[in-house]
Amino acid sequence: MQQHKSARTGGTKDQVLILNVAPETAELCARSAIEAAATIDATIEEAPEQFAREGADLLSRTLDRACLAAVDQLGRASQVSAVALMGLCAIPAPPAIDPAAVDSRELKGHDLLLAGVMHLAGTEPTFIPMQNHGQVARTVSPKPRGPDLGGSHGTKTFNWHQDSPWHRAEGDGPMEPGTPTMPAQLAIEAMRNEELTPTIVLTVDDLLREVPQSIQDQLRRAAFRIAPPDPAFGGEKALRPILYDRDGRDMLRFDPYLARAEDQDAIEAIFTLGLALGKAAPRAVPITLDAGSVLIFDNRRIMHMRPAFSPLEPGRQRWLRSFYGRGVPVHTRAWRMFLDTGLKYIGQKMMPAQVPGVFRLPAPTKR
Repeated sequence: MQQHKSARTGGTKDQVLILNVAPETAELCARSAIEAAATIDATIEEAPEQFAREGADLLSRTLDRACLAAVDQLGRASQVSAVALMGLCAIPAPPAIDPAAVDSRELKGHDLLLAGVMHLAGTEPTFIPMQNHGQVARTVSPKPRGPDLGGSHGTKTFNWHQDSPWHRAEGDGPMEPGTPTMPAQLAIEAMRNEELTPTIVLTVDDLLREVPQSIQDQLRRAAFRIAPPDPAFGGEKALRPILYDRDGRDMLRFDPYLARAEDQDAIEAIFTLGLALGKAAPRAVPITLDAGSVLIFDNRRIMHMRPAFSPLEPGRQRWLRSFYGRGVPVHTRAWRMFLDTGLKYIGQKMMPAQVPGVFRLPAPTKR
C-alpha cells in the first residue's frame, strides 16, 4: 500500500489523502461485491441503506488498515477532508454508448463498493429533492448529442464550486425532517476516464488563508443567498452565512456565480472570496481517477472543479457515477417521490428567479 504525500501545504489542518489499493485487494473486493450483489433483490434506488451497510461490511473485511483508517477519519471531524482510493473497484464497467441509459441492476457491484465507502465515512447515499429526477445515483458524462452547455455534463471548464450550496446547512440551526440540505459528502467512482481528466480539489482552510479576518467575519453574517441555477431546484430564501463553524472547523457554502448579497459589505466579502480562489489555486490538488478509482470528500470542506477536456467518441467518453451523502438521510422511495414532486411544484410557484432588493455579484469578465 502506497500513501501519496497529502495536500498539507503551509501548515493547513486539512489533508487530501490519496492511497493506492493493491491489485489483489481490488480483485478480492470485486469478487465479494459481485457475490453480495447477487443476493440483493433491489437496486441502489430501492435500498440505499442496505447497499451502504453490506458494502461497508464487505470493505471492512477486505480493505487494508491504511485505507480504512483514512475513510474513517473523513467521517470523524478530523483533519481529513478528502480521500481517494485508487483502483478500488476491479469490476469492469459495462459497455455503454450513453451511460445514462445503463440499468442500475448492471451496476450493483459498483454501487455496493461506493455506498460502502460512504457508510464507513459516516454517511449513506441519499437524494436531493428536485434534482436528478429524485434518483440517488448520478451519471456524469458528456451528453452524446446536443450543445455543450457546460456544468457536470459538459466538457467546458467547470469552475470552482460546491454541490447544491443553495440548500440549508447544519449551521442554520434546527430544521424539520425531510428539509433539503446541502450534501455533506460527495462520493465518485470513475467508470471510464481514458481522457485522464482530473478532478481538482481545494480545501476550505487553504482558501481561507487568502481571506482577511475582517472579510471572514463578514462571511459569517446572515447576509447572503446562494441562488439555484434553476428556480425549480428550490433553495433557501432566507439570508444565511456563507461561512460557519461545525465541530470546531470552518464550513463553507459558496458558488462565485450564484452568490447574492444583501448589502455593500456583503458584496465586498463575496468579491474578496472569489479573488481568493484564484490566489489559493496553486495549493489545489489534481486527482485523476482511472477506471475503478473512488474519490470521496466533505462537500462543506472542499471546493472542486474540472478543467475543459475533449471527450472520446461515444462508448469511450468519460463516465463518472456519484452519490450524495447526508448524516441524517431520508431514503424511503415514497417519501422521495413526495418531496421531488411536491417541493418542485412549490419551487416553481413560489421561488422567484430574482429576489427584489438583493444584489447579485456580476459574473467575472474574461481577461
